[in-house]
Amino acid sequence: MYLYKIISTQNRFKFPVSMDFSGLPHIVRVPKVMKIIEIKYAKIINNVVYMTIASATKEGKPWNSPVFTAFDEELSFFWLSNKNSQHSKNIQENSSIFITIYDSNTPDDDANESCIYIEATAELLELSSEAMHARKLIEKRMGAKMEDRESGHPKNMEMGFYKATPQNIWTNDTLKNEQGKYIKDIRKEVKLFQDVGTGPSELLKLIDTTNKRRYHLVHANIALARAPLDNKIMRDFLAQVEEIDFKASLSPGFVSQPTPSDIGKIYNGDFLLNMSIWKTVGSLDVFTHSGHHAKALKNRFKWFKKQNKPNYVLFWFPENETPTELEVSRRIKYLATYGPKAYAFNFQNHFTYDEAEEFRPISSQYERSRL
Repeated sequence: MYLYKIISTQNRFKFPVSMDFSGLPHIVRVPKVMKIIEIKYAKIINNVVYMTIASATKEGKPWNSPVFTAFDEELSFFWLSNKNSQHSKNIQENSSIFITIYDSNTPDDDANESCIYIEATAELLELSSEAMHARKLIEKRMGAKMEDRESGHPKNMEMGFYKATPQNIWTNDTLKNEQGKYIKDIRKEVKLFQDVGTGPSELLKLIDTTNKRRYHLVHANIALARAPLDNKIMRDFLAQVEEIDFKASLSPGFVSQPTPSDIGKIYNGDFLLNMSIWKTVGSLDVFTHSGHHAKALKNRFKWFKKQNKPNYVLFWFPENETPTELEVSRRIKYLATYGPKAYAFNFQNHFTYDEAEEFRPISSQYERSRL
Protein backbone atom coordinates (compact mmCIF):
# COMPACT_ATOMS: atom_id res chain seq x y z
CA MET A 1 0.00 0.00 0.00
CA TYR A 2 2.74 2.47 0.92
CA LEU A 3 4.77 1.63 -2.19
CA TYR A 4 1.68 2.04 -4.33
CA LYS A 5 1.08 5.52 -2.97
CA ILE A 6 4.61 6.63 -3.75
CA ILE A 7 4.43 5.34 -7.32
CA SER A 8 1.02 6.89 -7.97
CA THR A 9 2.22 10.23 -6.61
CA GLN A 10 5.22 10.20 -8.91
CA ASN A 11 3.02 9.31 -11.88
CA ARG A 12 0.34 11.90 -11.15
CA PHE A 13 2.52 14.87 -10.28
CA LYS A 14 5.46 16.01 -12.39
CA PHE A 15 5.93 19.04 -10.11
CA PRO A 16 5.68 21.66 -12.84
CA VAL A 17 7.19 25.03 -12.05
CA SER A 18 3.78 26.46 -11.19
CA MET A 19 3.10 23.56 -8.77
CA ASP A 20 -0.64 24.04 -9.21
CA PHE A 21 -2.48 21.58 -6.93
CA SER A 22 -5.94 22.97 -7.66
CA GLY A 23 -6.89 19.82 -9.56
CA LEU A 24 -6.70 17.61 -6.48
CA PRO A 25 -10.11 16.51 -5.13
CA HIS A 26 -11.48 17.23 -1.65
CA ILE A 27 -9.15 20.09 -0.79
CA VAL A 28 -10.68 22.92 1.20
CA ARG A 29 -9.85 26.52 0.41
CA VAL A 30 -9.11 28.31 3.67
CA PRO A 31 -11.04 31.56 4.15
CA LYS A 32 -8.69 34.23 5.46
CA VAL A 33 -11.26 35.61 7.93
CA MET A 34 -11.44 32.36 9.89
CA LYS A 35 -9.14 31.70 12.79
CA ILE A 36 -9.99 28.72 15.01
CA ILE A 37 -8.12 25.48 14.47
CA GLU A 38 -9.89 22.21 15.28
CA ILE A 39 -8.35 20.82 18.47
CA LYS A 40 -7.62 17.35 17.03
CA TYR A 41 -5.34 18.77 14.35
CA ALA A 42 -4.03 21.54 16.59
CA LYS A 43 -2.57 18.76 18.74
CA ILE A 44 -0.60 17.40 15.79
CA ILE A 45 0.69 20.82 14.78
CA ASN A 46 1.50 21.71 18.39
CA ASN A 47 3.16 18.37 19.11
CA VAL A 48 5.37 18.01 16.02
CA VAL A 49 8.23 20.50 15.81
CA TYR A 50 9.52 19.48 12.37
CA MET A 51 7.55 19.75 9.15
CA THR A 52 8.62 18.56 5.71
CA ILE A 53 8.65 21.07 2.86
CA ALA A 54 8.39 19.96 -0.77
CA SER A 55 9.59 22.52 -3.28
CA ALA A 56 10.61 22.35 -6.95
CA THR A 57 13.52 23.54 -9.06
CA LYS A 58 13.10 25.50 -12.28
CA GLU A 59 13.07 22.23 -14.17
CA GLY A 60 10.30 20.84 -11.94
CA LYS A 61 12.57 18.49 -9.98
CA PRO A 62 11.06 17.89 -6.51
CA TRP A 63 13.04 18.56 -3.35
CA ASN A 64 12.09 17.63 0.25
CA SER A 65 13.49 19.31 3.34
CA PRO A 66 12.61 18.89 7.04
CA VAL A 67 12.67 22.18 8.97
CA PHE A 68 12.16 23.12 12.61
CA THR A 69 9.01 25.23 12.59
CA ALA A 70 6.96 27.54 14.76
CA PHE A 71 3.50 28.97 14.07
CA ASP A 72 1.28 31.86 15.12
CA GLU A 73 -2.43 32.40 15.76
CA GLU A 74 -3.06 32.95 12.04
CA LEU A 75 -1.60 29.48 11.36
CA SER A 76 1.35 30.89 9.46
CA PHE A 77 4.47 28.71 9.73
CA PHE A 78 7.99 30.08 10.24
CA TRP A 79 11.48 28.61 10.01
CA LEU A 80 15.13 29.64 9.73
CA SER A 81 17.15 28.38 6.74
CA ASN A 82 20.32 28.99 4.82
CA LYS A 83 19.41 31.23 1.88
CA ASN A 84 21.67 29.15 -0.35
CA SER A 85 20.12 25.79 0.52
CA GLN A 86 18.22 24.06 -2.29
CA HIS A 87 14.75 24.57 -0.83
CA SER A 88 15.46 28.27 -0.19
CA LYS A 89 16.62 28.71 -3.80
CA ASN A 90 13.51 26.92 -5.01
CA ILE A 91 11.26 29.21 -2.95
CA GLN A 92 13.03 32.26 -4.38
CA GLU A 93 12.11 31.07 -7.89
CA ASN A 94 8.72 29.52 -7.10
CA SER A 95 6.76 30.40 -3.96
CA SER A 96 4.46 27.35 -4.14
CA ILE A 97 5.42 24.66 -1.63
CA PHE A 98 3.84 21.55 -0.18
CA ILE A 99 3.98 20.80 3.57
CA THR A 100 3.42 17.58 5.51
CA ILE A 101 3.25 17.42 9.31
CA TYR A 102 3.30 13.85 10.57
CA ASP A 103 2.80 12.60 14.14
CA SER A 104 4.57 9.23 14.38
CA ASN A 105 3.17 8.64 17.89
CA THR A 106 -0.43 8.35 16.71
CA PRO A 107 -2.02 4.93 17.45
CA ASP A 108 -2.40 2.62 14.44
CA ASP A 109 -6.19 2.99 14.47
CA ASP A 110 -5.82 6.73 13.78
CA ALA A 111 -2.77 6.51 11.50
CA ASN A 112 -4.63 7.84 8.47
CA GLU A 113 -5.34 11.09 10.29
CA SER A 114 -1.87 11.41 11.78
CA CYS A 115 -0.59 13.49 8.86
CA ILE A 116 -1.72 16.93 7.73
CA TYR A 117 -1.14 17.94 4.10
CA ILE A 118 -0.87 21.64 3.32
CA GLU A 119 -0.49 23.49 0.06
CA ALA A 120 1.06 26.86 0.88
CA THR A 121 2.91 29.86 -0.47
CA ALA A 122 6.32 30.63 1.01
CA GLU A 123 8.36 33.80 1.23
CA LEU A 124 11.61 35.13 2.64
CA LEU A 125 10.84 37.73 5.30
CA GLU A 126 12.64 40.87 4.18
CA LEU A 127 11.16 43.32 6.72
CA SER A 128 12.94 43.38 10.06
CA SER A 129 9.63 43.50 11.98
CA GLU A 130 8.38 40.31 10.29
CA ALA A 131 11.71 38.56 10.81
CA MET A 132 11.66 39.55 14.48
CA HIS A 133 8.14 38.12 14.82
CA ALA A 134 9.37 34.82 13.35
CA ARG A 135 12.46 34.86 15.55
CA LYS A 136 10.43 35.28 18.76
CA LEU A 137 8.08 32.43 17.85
CA ILE A 138 10.95 30.08 17.03
CA GLU A 139 12.84 31.02 20.21
CA LYS A 140 9.71 30.41 22.26
CA ARG A 141 9.27 26.94 20.78
CA MET A 142 12.97 26.11 21.02
CA GLY A 143 13.18 27.32 24.60
CA ALA A 144 16.47 29.03 23.72
CA LYS A 145 17.81 32.19 22.11
CA MET A 146 18.58 32.05 18.41
CA GLU A 147 22.18 33.10 19.09
CA ASP A 148 22.77 29.66 20.64
CA ARG A 149 21.63 27.97 17.43
CA GLU A 150 23.32 30.40 15.06
CA SER A 151 26.68 30.00 16.79
CA GLY A 152 26.95 26.57 15.16
CA HIS A 153 26.62 27.96 11.62
CA PRO A 154 29.67 28.88 9.52
CA LYS A 155 30.28 32.63 9.42
CA ASN A 156 29.83 32.77 5.65
CA MET A 157 26.40 31.10 5.84
CA GLU A 158 23.66 33.62 5.08
CA MET A 159 20.55 32.73 7.08
CA GLY A 160 17.00 33.98 6.58
CA PHE A 161 13.58 33.66 8.19
CA TYR A 162 10.84 32.17 6.01
CA LYS A 163 7.06 32.15 6.25
CA ALA A 164 4.49 29.74 4.78
CA THR A 165 0.84 30.72 4.40
CA PRO A 166 -1.57 27.76 3.99
CA GLN A 167 -3.90 27.73 0.98
CA ASN A 168 -5.36 24.19 0.99
CA ILE A 169 -5.46 21.69 3.84
CA TRP A 170 -6.53 18.03 4.07
CA THR A 171 -5.77 14.64 5.61
CA ASN A 172 -6.54 11.01 4.74
CA ASP A 173 -9.32 8.76 6.00
CA THR A 174 -10.40 5.15 5.47
CA LEU A 175 -13.60 4.14 3.72
CA LYS A 176 -15.14 0.99 5.27
CA ASN A 177 -18.20 -1.11 4.52
CA GLU A 178 -21.07 -1.77 6.95
CA GLN A 179 -19.11 -4.63 8.52
CA GLY A 180 -16.22 -2.28 9.23
CA LYS A 181 -13.90 -3.82 6.64
CA TYR A 182 -11.45 -1.68 4.73
CA ILE A 183 -12.44 -0.62 1.20
CA LYS A 184 -10.00 2.15 0.28
CA ASP A 185 -8.23 5.29 1.43
CA ILE A 186 -9.98 8.58 0.74
CA ARG A 187 -8.95 12.19 0.97
CA LYS A 188 -10.72 14.04 3.76
CA GLU A 189 -11.37 17.74 4.12
CA VAL A 190 -9.79 19.11 7.27
CA LYS A 191 -12.13 21.55 8.95
CA LEU A 192 -9.32 23.48 10.51
CA PHE A 193 -11.18 26.75 10.79
CA GLN A 194 -14.46 28.13 12.07
CA ASP A 195 -15.69 31.72 11.95
CA VAL A 196 -15.59 33.02 15.52
CA GLY A 197 -15.78 36.77 15.12
CA THR A 198 -13.82 38.31 17.97
CA GLY A 199 -13.81 35.27 20.26
CA PRO A 200 -10.60 33.56 21.46
CA SER A 201 -9.28 30.73 19.30
CA GLU A 202 -8.51 27.13 20.23
CA LEU A 203 -5.04 27.64 18.79
CA LEU A 204 -4.47 30.55 21.15
CA LYS A 205 -5.49 28.29 24.01
CA LEU A 206 -2.68 25.97 22.95
CA ILE A 207 0.07 28.54 22.53
CA ASP A 208 -1.37 30.92 25.14
CA THR A 209 -0.55 34.49 24.11
CA THR A 210 -3.08 36.16 26.44
CA ASN A 211 -2.51 34.85 29.97
CA LYS A 212 -0.44 37.37 31.89
CA ARG A 213 0.68 34.55 34.20
CA ARG A 214 -1.53 35.62 37.08
CA TYR A 215 -2.62 32.00 37.25
CA HIS A 216 -1.24 28.63 36.30
CA LEU A 217 -3.23 25.47 35.67
CA VAL A 218 -3.07 22.73 38.30
CA HIS A 219 -3.60 19.10 37.29
CA ALA A 220 -4.10 16.93 40.37
CA ASN A 221 -4.59 13.20 39.87
CA ILE A 222 -5.63 10.84 42.67
CA ALA A 223 -4.91 7.18 41.96
CA LEU A 224 -5.90 4.21 44.15
CA ALA A 225 -3.15 1.61 43.76
CA ARG A 226 -4.02 -2.08 43.51
CA ALA A 227 -1.07 -2.92 45.74
CA PRO A 228 1.80 -1.24 47.67
CA LEU A 229 4.45 0.30 45.42
CA ASP A 230 6.99 -2.39 46.28
CA ASN A 231 4.61 -5.13 45.06
CA LYS A 232 5.42 -6.76 41.70
CA ILE A 233 1.99 -5.67 40.39
CA MET A 234 3.24 -2.08 40.40
CA ARG A 235 6.63 -2.85 38.82
CA ASP A 236 5.72 -1.93 35.24
CA PHE A 237 4.10 1.31 36.39
CA LEU A 238 7.13 2.41 38.41
CA ALA A 239 9.49 1.52 35.56
CA GLN A 240 8.01 4.22 33.33
CA VAL A 241 7.39 7.02 35.84
CA GLU A 242 10.81 8.62 35.47
CA GLU A 243 10.65 8.69 31.67
CA ILE A 244 7.12 10.11 31.61
CA ASP A 245 8.05 12.81 34.12
CA PHE A 246 11.10 13.69 32.05
CA LYS A 247 9.03 13.99 28.85
CA ALA A 248 6.52 16.15 30.70
CA SER A 249 9.32 18.50 31.77
CA LEU A 250 10.28 18.98 28.09
CA SER A 251 6.71 19.55 26.91
CA PRO A 252 5.52 23.01 25.78
CA GLY A 253 3.51 24.64 28.55
CA PHE A 254 4.96 22.58 31.42
CA VAL A 255 5.82 24.65 34.52
CA SER A 256 6.66 22.33 37.42
CA GLN A 257 5.77 19.23 39.40
CA PRO A 258 5.64 20.55 42.98
CA THR A 259 5.31 18.72 46.29
CA PRO A 260 2.50 19.98 48.56
CA SER A 261 3.59 21.30 51.95
CA ASP A 262 1.18 18.89 53.66
CA ILE A 263 2.22 15.83 51.62
CA GLY A 264 0.74 12.61 53.01
CA LYS A 265 -1.77 14.39 55.27
CA ILE A 266 -4.79 13.35 53.19
CA TYR A 267 -3.51 11.08 50.43
CA ASN A 268 -1.48 8.24 51.89
CA GLY A 269 -1.36 4.46 51.89
CA ASP A 270 -2.66 3.19 48.54
CA PHE A 271 -3.86 6.68 47.54
CA LEU A 272 -1.27 8.40 45.35
CA LEU A 273 -1.36 12.10 44.51
CA ASN A 274 0.39 13.35 41.38
CA MET A 275 0.31 17.10 40.82
CA SER A 276 1.73 19.12 37.94
CA ILE A 277 1.51 22.79 36.94
CA TRP A 278 0.91 23.96 33.37
CA LYS A 279 0.43 27.20 31.46
CA THR A 280 -2.66 26.15 29.47
CA VAL A 281 -5.30 23.45 29.28
CA GLY A 282 -4.30 22.83 25.68
CA SER A 283 -0.64 22.12 26.44
CA LEU A 284 -1.60 19.74 29.25
CA ASP A 285 -4.18 18.02 27.02
CA VAL A 286 -1.59 17.43 24.28
CA PHE A 287 0.86 15.81 26.70
CA THR A 288 -1.77 13.77 28.57
CA HIS A 289 -3.47 12.27 25.54
CA SER A 290 -0.54 11.59 23.22
CA GLY A 291 2.71 9.67 23.18
CA HIS A 292 4.03 7.60 26.07
CA HIS A 293 1.64 9.09 28.63
CA ALA A 294 -1.41 8.17 26.54
CA LYS A 295 -0.25 4.54 26.43
CA ALA A 296 0.20 4.50 30.22
CA LEU A 297 -3.24 6.07 30.62
CA LYS A 298 -4.77 3.34 28.48
CA ASN A 299 -3.26 0.66 30.74
CA ARG A 300 -3.95 2.43 34.06
CA PHE A 301 -6.38 -0.18 35.39
CA LYS A 302 -3.60 -2.75 35.43
CA TRP A 303 -2.16 -0.83 38.38
CA PHE A 304 -5.01 1.27 39.76
CA LYS A 305 -8.57 0.62 40.92
CA LYS A 306 -11.63 2.34 39.47
CA GLN A 307 -13.14 4.93 41.77
CA ASN A 308 -16.76 6.03 42.13
CA LYS A 309 -15.76 9.70 42.13
CA PRO A 310 -13.54 11.91 39.92
CA ASN A 311 -9.95 10.75 40.05
CA TYR A 312 -8.50 14.03 38.78
CA VAL A 313 -9.30 17.74 38.81
CA LEU A 314 -8.11 20.81 36.93
CA PHE A 315 -8.17 24.28 38.45
CA TRP A 316 -6.48 27.67 38.12
CA PHE A 317 -4.27 28.76 41.02
CA PRO A 318 -2.08 31.84 41.66
CA GLU A 319 1.20 31.29 39.88
CA ASN A 320 3.40 32.03 42.89
CA GLU A 321 1.63 29.54 45.17
CA THR A 322 1.59 25.74 45.48
CA PRO A 323 -1.72 24.01 46.31
CA THR A 324 -1.84 21.80 49.40
CA GLU A 325 -3.37 18.34 49.57
CA LEU A 326 -6.24 19.95 51.48
CA GLU A 327 -6.84 22.35 48.56
CA VAL A 328 -6.79 19.46 46.07
CA SER A 329 -9.25 17.53 48.25
CA ARG A 330 -11.64 20.52 48.28
CA ARG A 331 -11.54 20.87 44.53
CA ILE A 332 -12.07 17.14 43.90
CA LYS A 333 -15.05 17.06 46.25
CA TYR A 334 -16.49 20.21 44.70
CA LEU A 335 -16.21 18.66 41.22
CA ALA A 336 -17.90 15.48 42.45
CA THR A 337 -20.73 17.44 44.10
CA TYR A 338 -21.50 20.18 41.58
CA GLY A 339 -19.93 19.02 38.34
CA PRO A 340 -17.39 21.02 36.34
CA LYS A 341 -17.34 24.71 37.24
CA ALA A 342 -14.65 27.36 36.93
CA TYR A 343 -13.59 26.43 40.49
CA ALA A 344 -12.93 22.78 39.60
CA PHE A 345 -13.23 21.22 36.15
CA ASN A 346 -12.02 18.52 33.74
CA PHE A 347 -10.78 18.18 30.15
CA GLN A 348 -14.29 17.80 28.72
CA ASN A 349 -15.60 20.98 30.35
CA HIS A 350 -12.84 23.46 31.05
CA PHE A 351 -12.77 27.16 31.89
CA THR A 352 -10.45 30.13 31.48
CA TYR A 353 -8.43 31.78 34.23
CA ASP A 354 -10.62 34.91 33.86
CA GLU A 355 -13.73 32.81 34.51
CA ALA A 356 -12.03 31.26 37.53
CA GLU A 357 -11.12 34.68 38.89
CA GLU A 358 -14.73 35.87 38.66
CA PHE A 359 -16.30 32.62 39.88
CA ARG A 360 -17.53 32.28 43.44
CA PRO A 361 -17.95 28.66 44.62
CA ILE A 362 -21.47 27.65 45.63
CA SER A 363 -21.87 28.28 49.38
CA SER A 364 -18.11 28.78 49.50
CA GLN A 365 -17.95 29.52 53.22
CA TYR A 366 -19.95 26.40 54.03
CA GLU A 367 -17.94 24.33 51.59
CA ARG A 368 -14.61 25.38 53.10
CA SER A 369 -15.67 24.34 56.60
CA ARG A 370 -17.26 21.12 55.36
CA LEU A 371 -14.51 19.99 52.96
